Amino acid sequence: EPKPVKSKDYNVIMSVCSLWHEGTHYGWDAVSPYDECTPLMGYYDEGIPESADWETKMMVEHGIDAFQYCWFAPSSSAYDNPIKTPKLAWSQHDGYFYSEYSDMIKFCFMWENAGWAWAKEMSLEQFKTYIWDYWVEWYFTDPRYLVVDNKPVLHIYKPENFVKTMGGEAEAKKAMDFMREDIKNYGFDGIIILFQESGYKLETVREYDALGADGIMTYAWGADSYDPAFFTGKYKPALSSIKSLKTDFYIVPTVGTGRNILGWNNVRTPLSSVEEHKEVMKYIAEVTKQQNVPGNMIYFGTWNEFGEGHWLAPSGLNGFGYADVWREVINGNTTVHDDVTPTINQMERICNLYNDARTPIRSQLKEKNVIPTKTIDSFDFLNGYVPEIGTYGVPGQWSKDRLVTCEVQET
Repeated sequence: EPKPVKSKDYNVIMSVCSLWHEGTHYGWDAVSPYDECTPLMGYYDEGIPESADWETKMMVEHGIDAFQYCWFAPSSSAYDNPIKTPKLAWSQHDGYFYSEYSDMIKFCFMWENAGWAWAKEMSLEQFKTYIWDYWVEWYFTDPRYLVVDNKPVLHIYKPENFVKTMGGEAEAKKAMDFMREDIKNYGFDGIIILFQESGYKLETVREYDALGADGIMTYAWGADSYDPAFFTGKYKPALSSIKSLKTDFYIVPTVGTGRNILGWNNVRTPLSSVEEHKEVMKYIAEVTKQQNVPGNMIYFGTWNEFGEGHWLAPSGLNGFGYADVWREVINGNTTVHDDVTPTINQMERICNLYNDARTPIRSQLKEKNVIPTKTIDSFDFLNGYVPEIGTYGVPGQWSKDRLVTCEVQET
């Protein structure tokens, strides 16, 4: 049973990326060759309540108060048809909702509206009937939902797509005003609406403020965010700029450790050491209080982006190193505790879908310029398959007129 530690000073939100339901995405094949990307839970199956309980345990025992998952509309038909199940929702709907310890951690969601499904417009009435009503019924009125100052927390990933979907800034503002007023019918004092933004340009922030957003947060940082100096250089000028607005607009600071896109791109970049992460956490805690963020919210990006390269879950990278930093810095808890991982029998219950015996062979890339260049044999294929890997693990395509050469190199 989880033994939560909670901070009196902060609301700590962990972003969760629901991609680990084997057969529905690129899957564990993209990361299984690399020990650092391997979670200590094993290659778990999302959508199993026991998997959700393990994630809850690892989070709440290290000071995480809530998790935020990505909410995808099922398709473009969400404009004019009732929604049954969102896209990529196994972790939330099949796992967490039915898990034994779900009452120990809050949840919220980010409207992930970057995809093609939101390319065309919908009316405010369509938004109210098919999107908003679903959110209210399934999420906002759930007692486990994250509420700060008696306001549910909503994060919108692509503000520009939100504006486009609603048919322009005027209609988008109407939708924002509607959400703020309608939610009061359910016993709340309003809603906190946060936009995704990483540039922190004053003109952009001014636009979001005028549109009606309460603040901004960042889903993830770039490769250079492993360095604590990145956060000093990012937040100090941004906070000074926001103060010039003379409004209550704020930044919810986002914790990052770098962006090592080893799984998707097969390229290794640095990630924070435990010591560097501790330095970042101390600075983030300070910055949060400087600007009166409601509930002193702190955002983590993310728990399990093992392929995209910014994961904070206990893994082969440094075990529970990051997690123990949160427990100490945010919660002030330095007591001795046990960091528990699943037993072999427990892993067999939650790691069924992925056959780790077929782990693909991939270069470990532990050092630069170590791949040998002497070719000892080669094979030429005409009109063959081109096994190229794109930015997000997109496989190659059949070639009609291409000569493909496979070289065997001396090792």
